[in-house]
Amino acid sequence: MFNAVAARRTSNALLRAPRIPRTPILPSRCIAFSTQPRPLQQITRTKAPNSYNLRISSALPLHHASTTLQHRSLSYIQRTRLGLKQASKGIWRKYPFVLPFAIICVIGSFCAFFYVAYIEVRHNMPQYEKFPPTVAKHLRTAVWYTDVDLNPPVALKAYKEAIQAAGEARMHPFSDEVMGIKLQVAMMLEKAGLIEGSVKVLEQTKTETLAWVEKSKERARQNKEAKEKRKEEHGETPPGQKLEIDDPEVLDRWKKIQEFEAYEEKQRDKGIKKAVGMALKLGELYESDHMQNPEKSEAAYESAVDMAMKELNSRESQGLPVSGTANGDGDGKLGWLTRGEVAVALIQLAHSYLENDKRIDLAIPVIVRALELFRVEEGSRPSCRQALLMSNIGGVWGKRAGLPFQTKDPEASRKHAHEAAKQWSMNALELSEKVSPLVRNEGCDAACMLAMFNLGEIAEQCGSPKEAERWYRDALALTKKIGDQEEATQELMKELNEGLERVSKK
Repeated sequence: MFNAVAARRTSNALLRAPRIPRTPILPSRCIAFSTQPRPLQQITRTKAPNSYNLRISSALPLHHASTTLQHRSLSYIQRTRLGLKQASKGIWRKYPFVLPFAIICVIGSFCAFFYVAYIEVRHNMPQYEKFPPTVAKHLRTAVWYTDVDLNPPVALKAYKEAIQAAGEARMHPFSDEVMGIKLQVAMMLEKAGLIEGSVKVLEQTKTETLAWVEKSKERARQNKEAKEKRKEEHGETPPGQKLEIDDPEVLDRWKKIQEFEAYEEKQRDKGIKKAVGMALKLGELYESDHMQNPEKSEAAYESAVDMAMKELNSRESQGLPVSGTANGDGDGKLGWLTRGEVAVALIQLAHSYLENDKRIDLAIPVIVRALELFRVEEGSRPSCRQALLMSNIGGVWGKRAGLPFQTKDPEASRKHAHEAAKQWSMNALELSEKVSPLVRNEGCDAACMLAMFNLGEIAEQCGSPKEAERWYRDALALTKKIGDQEEATQELMKELNEGLERVSKK
């Protein structure tokens, strides 16, 4: 009876159930789920109903079933993908010029970023690796206000703080790093147009360096004498017997002493080399347009040559290397003063003598001494530097021949000067032909051009216009091979044209 009543109640519920409309068309961003029951004939079970199924049907009548649509939002990736798809449909047609420009800008920005990162990693960071972090911090500020945004007061303050931090970090006061900071200060002041300040820094640094070099040499000499004295007092170790020390502290201390002495000797050689370079730089600054002091310029060049020659003689007497064929100390530069560098100092001094006609006689032996150093340095394989120096010697003799002579027979002295100028110029032409093609460069062509110009001037002064014209034309033909990029070449070409014009009228 209970089952029959439940069946009638279920059938009545089905008859009273409201009619559910068809599911509407949903937007593309929603997913619809319908709870509309299927027709009765589709849900009729072939299996006979039992009491359990009837109880479930009576507990959940169909007319109470929810008919609400369920919506599920798209994920962030799906929304982004859909937005990009809709935005990219007409972008090329709407922005045919702006879009390619924007793409190029983005690519260029990435390239610039990677280039800046490359420069920072490969060039900027290695500059500061040798410095402690406390020093490198101030150096970065100083270099920025030197190379990027020139601001002398801020840069000078940062350099002073860097030197102070280097002292607190117990860096050697005359190491390459600390000396580099001081020289950078002078360079910054020169770049800012503060020539007097740059000269002051260089003078002070040179004086301190030379004083330290002398003090260090004296200390090394005393240590050497003390070692020899102890050796004489305690006697030598018998042959075949080894002196063994087992104390690790003593061994470590002895090793540190040996390393410090070797480092001091190395820095002494570098200190003298830097002092010579600072003296040459002082000579340039004194003769610049800002200072215009030829006397101090000449004195600075002479002091540089004096220091260089003393160091060269000292190293040669001790059997130390003075050539540039040895390997550097890691930075591609030699730690000692070479013959070639001494020759450069001599050439600078000779140029300062040439500025004063009264001291031109002193320039000739100085350049000849520089040529001798190059000959010894290069040996059987001469370079274009020798040919260029020979041409310069010929030019100096030619200039001297045009000046008055304070001798008993001025004409004989002038004739001797002409012969010397001609001989040196011809030697320059011959040597330039012997230079090996492996080391030959534009210097040989410049030497030949200068030698031809000298020969043309000599022929013109001696009254041979045809010969002078021939030499002038040969020199002008050679200028086409060299080019006129350098200022000295342009001046020489101007003088050649003027000389050719003079002799063509005769």
